[in-house]
Amino acid sequence: MTEEQLRKEIGLRLKITRLQLEISQDEMAKGIDLSQVQLSLIEKGKYKVSSIVLHRLALKYKINPNYLLGFDTEPRLTGNIIKMPNINPST
Repeated sequence: MTEEQLRKEIGLRLKITRLQLEISQDEMAKGIDLSQVQLSLIEKGKYKVSSIVLHRLALKYKINPNYLLGFDTEPRLTGNIIKMPNINPST
């Protein structure tokens, strides 16, 4: 799979999941600190999804990052999300 195909697959899976949640692009974008334009570009496969965005989607909307990446068939996380402790990289 090319990078472009992967971006399109991730975008399509995100769009389908967002529509299942019955929320607008604008609402989802605000919830994960993106603009509506950025989210639209992600859904169209024109914008790379960062690990930060995947993390925010999981925390805010319980969207399974492994589903978006094509490694799982379940779009929603069902268990509790374990938050990482604050780590000081200078120590």
